[in-house]
This record gives sequence, structure tokens and C-alpha cells, in this order.
Amino acid sequence: MITDPHKSAAAVKTLAGQSGFDLVGITSAEPLPKAGQNLLQAVEHGHTADLSYLNRHPLARSGPQSLAPWARSVICLGINYNYFPVEVHLPLSRYALGRDYHLVLTEKLQLFSHQLGDLLGRDFRSRIAVDTTAIMEKLLAQRAGLGWQGKNTLLVNKTFGSWIFLGEVLTDLDLFCDDPVASRCGRCRVCIDACPTGALSEPGFLDARKCLSYLTIEYRGDVWPEVARKAGTAKEPGQCLYGCDICQQVCPFNCHTPRTLHEQFHPHPELLDMRFDDLTAMSQPQFERVFAETPVARLSYQRFRRNSHLMGFCKAES
Repeated sequence: MITDPHKSAAAVKTLAGQSGFDLVGITSAEPLPKAGQNLLQAVEHGHTADLSYLNRHPLARSGPQSLAPWARSVICLGINYNYFPVEVHLPLSRYALGRDYHLVLTEKLQLFSHQLGDLLGRDFRSRIAVDTTAIMEKLLAQRAGLGWQGKNTLLVNKTFGSWIFLGEVLTDLDLFCDDPVASRCGRCRVCIDACPTGALSEPGFLDARKCLSYLTIEYRGDVWPEVARKAGTAKEPGQCLYGCDICQQVCPFNCHTPRTLHEQFHPHPELLDMRFDDLTAMSQPQFERVFAETPVARLSYQRFRRNSHLMGFCKAES
């Protein structure tokens, strides 16, 4: 039985590497200073739009113990999803073309947690999280040493850039914690300047009401024409049919990142030879077949068509 916090942490990291995770760090389950208050202010100013999962009880998201009162440590894990240099010429966010990361990470975290008990030789309480739970995973990952929160609000790692999926295991284990990582963005602000709609108006601040990821994925009504026009005619190649990668594409830390070893995140074979017109001409059966178990499936065919018409309108204007 392993009970020493240092040896237990070492066992966690060994198992994480063997389980296929590219990043692992450990932090305490203590609250994140000021995080809940900052989110509350964003909600009060309307910057979280109608994202109900953020608008509900924002102060409760400031610490893992609001989700698991018994938690003592948080194991933060990351997976590289960058499939480039495979060429895909489609206006879809890079993360959306492979298998849904919620499914992949949930399966891997459940197996990891089970195997960790066998490795330590003892039972422990745990709860897994994959960005749908009420914790601030990027700030936890920064405190656990996985990277830093960039000016576009995404977690950035010096090796993998921001092409990272995050997952957590909240546990009552007493584990030795890693040191946090300081920001390496310096004076760089290319992500802010590249945002075609002004959703990134200052470092670390995102107004969801202007964000193309929000507008093309979460927004239920008609996308605002003025915002869409900016997206369709942007100088940078916009990923605006489902999500947006512009602020990631221009980031210097994303220029030379390694290709993922996880084939689940490679694009569906049919997408490799498609162009915009092929994508927008998809029938509902074809949409459901190609995008089954990908993040795009949650958009619904109807809203996919809405976005297709919108992008077609912008291409005609540009």
C-alpha cells in the first residue's frame, strides 16, 4: 500500500503516462482565489451570454470542494489533439473533427481512476470531470503546472500550445502538489488583435456574445449579420461553420506543436477530401453518419444548415 504523498504523486504520474495522457499535474482542492468573484462579475455584465452552465451559481465554481466536499487533491490531465499537418480545408474548429473528447476523456479518466486504486493498493474516493462540471479547469490546470492561461483565456502549454483537452480526477488522496506555471505570453497580443469580432477586448477577457464559437455552437437564434459578416470576410481563414480557431492559429506557441498520437482525434476520412461546398450540401443522413460521436453532432442538422447558409452569404459578399 502506498500512502506517502510524494510516492503517491509519483505513482499518479507514472500511470498517467502509461494511460496515454500527454500532461499530468497535481494541485490541491482548495478554492481558487478571486476566480468565483471574477466569474460573477462577468455574469452580471452579461459577458457569459445565455450559457446557463456558467450563469448558475458562479461563486460555487471557485473551488473543487463545492463539487466534492471531501476532495483533498485534484489530478489534472491533458491530451494533445493537434492532428495537423493533415490538411483539412473546412471552416470547422480543429477539435471538432475527431471523436467527441467528452467521450474519449471520460472513458480514459474512469479507467485511470480504477487502475490508480490497484497501483496504490487502497481504495479512495474520486470524481472525474471533463469541462461540463462546475469547476474552473483551466485555472486548476495552471495551478497544477500544466501551462498558463493565455490572453485568449485558453490554457497554453510550452510543448503542445493550446491544442489540449483537459480532464480532472477529484480525490480524497493526500498528494504532493506541483508548482503553478507563470504566463509566458509577455507583451504578445496577436490573439487579441486577430479576433475578427472583438470578443477578446483585453488580456484574459472574453465576451461570449461576440465570440464566433458561441455564436456558431451555443446560440439558438439567428446569428447576428454584422458579426457573421466580419467572420466571413476576415483576413485570417475563419473556422466559422462550427467554432473558431483564429485566436489559436495565430498564437506563437501553436506554430510547431507535435501531431497527436491519439487516432480518435483524427478527422473522419470523408472530411479529408471535402471543400466548403461539399460540406454545406450535406444531407441529414450524411451529416449524421459523418459527424456521429463528434462534437458537431450536438449542433443538430438544423443549426448546421443555419450556419451553412450564413457562411455562404458571407462568402458571396467577400
